Amino acid sequence: MQELVKDQVFSPVDIDLDAFNISALRDKIKHYSGVEIDCTFSRVEKFFDGKCYVFGLLLVPKRAVDGELVKIVRDGPLKRVGGTARIFSSEDVLMRSLDQCMRAEKPEDYKFLFSPRKFSDRAGGQSGNHAKFLDHNLPDKQLICPKFVGRKEEITLLWQWMAEPFDYTRVLAGDGGKGKTSIAYQFCEEFSRSAPQGFEKIIWLTAKEKQFSGIANEYYDLNGADFSNAQDFLLSLAEHCALLESDVDGLSVNGLKSLIKQSIAFFPSLVVVDNIDALDDDDQKKIVDCCRHLASDKVRYLITTRKKFSYSSESCIDVSGMNADEHKEYVLSLVEKYRIKDFKQGFINKIHEVSDGSPLLTQSIIRLHRSGLSLDKAISEWRGELGEDARNAAVRREIDSLTPEAKRALLAVTYFGSCSFTELRQVLAVPKIKLMDVVEELKALFLVDEPRIVQGEDRFSVSSTTSLLVGEIRKEMAGDHQALLNEVRRHRSSVKEGKRGNRHRVGMAISQARALKLEGDFSRAFETIDNELSRQKQHPDLILTKGWLYLESVPPNYEEARKCFRISHSKGGKAQKSFYMTVGIGPKKERCILKE
Repeated sequence: MQELVKDQVFSPVDIDLDAFNISALRDKIKHYSGVEIDCTFSRVEKFFDGKCYVFGLLLVPKRAVDGELVKIVRDGPLKRVGGTARIFSSEDVLMRSLDQCMRAEKPEDYKFLFSPRKFSDRAGGQSGNHAKFLDHNLPDKQLICPKFVGRKEEITLLWQWMAEPFDYTRVLAGDGGKGKTSIAYQFCEEFSRSAPQGFEKIIWLTAKEKQFSGIANEYYDLNGADFSNAQDFLLSLAEHCALLESDVDGLSVNGLKSLIKQSIAFFPSLVVVDNIDALDDDDQKKIVDCCRHLASDKVRYLITTRKKFSYSSESCIDVSGMNADEHKEYVLSLVEKYRIKDFKQGFINKIHEVSDGSPLLTQSIIRLHRSGLSLDKAISEWRGELGEDARNAAVRREIDSLTPEAKRALLAVTYFGSCSFTELRQVLAVPKIKLMDVVEELKALFLVDEPRIVQGEDRFSVSSTTSLLVGEIRKEMAGDHQALLNEVRRHRSSVKEGKRGNRHRVGMAISQARALKLEGDFSRAFETIDNELSRQKQHPDLILTKGWLYLESVPPNYEEARKCFRISHSKGGKAQKSFYMTVGIGPKKERCILKE
């Protein structure tokens, strides 16, 4: 049909129905989706404006109520010859929305796909037959997240996880105070309201006994932890599987797992295992293993933790701070809730920066403003003693759990602000293998992966929250904290870095190149400078550094060095005013003439 007036007037269009091959269509569907869908095609005669037309009708059957979502397994064809955009891509979930075929992207799309999928619901009508809430034991919302804001990306990723056919365990991992538990709770609320087909209940188990309030600046008691070790976790889970104490008494761990797996299958569930980082490392690993062993297509496990060890990137969702838009919405909700007058919205970006977008730390700053301090003063005081309690609640426990080597390395990264693996190793003066172990320990908690300048050379930084706390307790972090600071300063001497932007990038590139040069890795030192020169062409400081690399490489390349020095000087570089530089080569001294 040809649309003459949008959504109102249509006209038949002649096509060759004999050219339509239903078998080829079925083959294409299986090729791209990996499943067989029994489409059918038939012809019907209908009169339209007094004329008889033969219409071709294609039926793509509706997925069974208990059927799994179909995901695309191969990239589709290009939309146009010579282009790069595809009609659909692997891992897409396609759905019908009114008269369109579209990709499922929003939480609302997945809620619909897991529902009975009544057309009136999707069209905005009322079906009159909405599913009831799933049975659950969720705690009081006021204790977790009285008002939930933003986090659409994380919620969408959790709904997409529900469509994964082989991955039944997901982990929400991130710093304290970033909202992992709130995200899990919000998802459970949506999950309960949507009542996805095949699920009957939500089980919430937590190891958290207390929660810190940024607004009150103190801890308050929750309703008690459900478990304190791996054995307790299994026993708590057994209670929700209609198992009696006599059923589990005396069972070994494997026996208990086996019985739970059999029993919980009768109650298809979403199980949330909250705050396992409150336990020691061994119990955390055991609980994660338990979840993986017990998970199935009928039972999925969502884990929240501050530690990321032993989780693959595919099964872990990193929870960072709120993005700028979500954080603004959150701050304004606090302003409205606590009736804060004369609030200057221009400070929102500053609060976002110093709090790393953390809801808990944002509350802590707002608390100081409510007490009568101006926003400028509140932020300034929060960076000092008045913000210590909140920062301690967010990351102190994890810092205390680090090995001495990891604490010293974390302090060094804090001093650097941003550094490469090679820079960190030279300052710490530890073997490469040892530092790799330390970095893995820190990555599970604090280190943020910065964009690499060259492949194979990792870069790291820490959040501003971690940086503030580490600076406050530097004496606890390393006995030689002052000597370590001096070494970082020596390493970065003569490298001027701006706080952000191009100047900052130039400083990082020069510092990294010098570190690689000291290792004798001139190839990657040159690559570091060249990569940054591709972004900032003809930057005099980068060209000057490249000239020194030519001079100090073995054998030195004087001609290229002269060329670099000349260009650098002509672009405003700070080459020596005499236009000469003396360099030592072996036992002799030679002059490298910059200008004839």
